[in-house]
Amino acid sequence: MNNRSRRKELEELYLLTKESKAKSKGRKLTDKPSSEKSLKDWFDRKGAGGSTGGWVDCNTCRNGKCKPCGRQKGEKRSKYPACRLTPASCKKYKKTKGKSWGKGGKKKSKKANLIYFLKQAKSHDIIIDKYEIEDYMSFFDLEQGLLDSLTINVDSPMGSKKDFNSEIPNIPFDYGEIEEIINTADNKGWDVIIVPSQSGGEKTQSFQSYQIVGVVEYSDDELEWESNNKEFPGSNHKLIISLNGEYTDEDAEDLENFFNDWKFKKIRWF
Repeated sequence: MNNRSRRKELEELYLLTKESKAKSKGRKLTDKPSSEKSLKDWFDRKGAGGSTGGWVDCNTCRNGKCKPCGRQKGEKRSKYPACRLTPASCKKYKKTKGKSWGKGGKKKSKKANLIYFLKQAKSHDIIIDKYEIEDYMSFFDLEQGLLDSLTINVDSPMGSKKDFNSEIPNIPFDYGEIEEIINTADNKGWDVIIVPSQSGGEKTQSFQSYQIVGVVEYSDDELEWESNNKEFPGSNHKLIISLNGEYTDEDAEDLENFFNDWKFKKIRWF
């Protein structure tokens, strides 16, 4: 793009921004839903105390006061966020715990809440906290646009030593985890394997353009685990991902050979 075209594009963007600000100037939000003219208005309605505003985390409410739903950079909380518009709405929200959300809640409702909040977080640049997914099949219910907002932390790059296979100590692929999505089997991020031909990349990556192409499942023969003096890892399965869902026959062969061990089932390819 030449300088003239770039300048014209910036001028058009400036005019659109100026027009948008002019339309919204002087309009005040009230408690009535009719005062909301956009999704941003809806999300920015008065909720948390002080100058922050916005939605609140019901798990932080004390004496009618709650912290904002979005965490400040570096802030940690003991529980996953349970976000609602106002502290008052948290009272009704908590009455449904174990029915439509929280421990014992319906999986469908938890999944819907996850999808919903990820959309809001992505739209408003909120720090996405950690959420639980119990079954890897739930990932297929998430739109690729939502997955794009997730972060992959490659903590064991290709060549690292892992105890997956007793005969092959060094892994032939990048191995890491999706930081924002918790696997309830170990309460850590969902583990991912990047196919060998695409490994060797950055330590921190966006999930953008990646697709789940397979899964490495642990054997559920608990007696065999016991006989080998190993702790049964449960459903701490590993997702196999590749860019745009593409991988080679050599990728599949290398992974199947590596995980040809008593600890694992045969790789399931999608």
